[in-house]
Amino acid sequence: MNKQIKSLAYTLIFLLVYYWASKGIIKLLANTTNQRIFDARVQLINYSIVIFSLFYIIGIYHIVGPYHTESFYKYFIVFNFIYLTVGNLFNSLITNNFKN
Repeated sequence: MNKQIKSLAYTLIFLLVYYWASKGIIKLLANTTNQRIFDARVQLINYSIVIFSLFYIIGIYHIVGPYHTESFYKYFIVFNFIYLTVGNLFNSLITNNFKN
């Protein structure tokens, strides 16, 4: 039971870091003073990332085959690392007119 709670906690932390990074990316690319539009854009980018990730991870395996997927997954990890770094950096640096 303790491992399950620990796993759920790590998953929640991971999702919150992605949410925080998405807020930074939206602040960087399409900053707005309207809270509802800002929240909708953050939700849109989060849903898009989930769908893209699922199709990429599952699709590459079926398109390329199980023996040649290593480079595709490395690019995926590098892209996510850059996304998290840039998003968290700009979410920390750029302030909005409303409270996040």
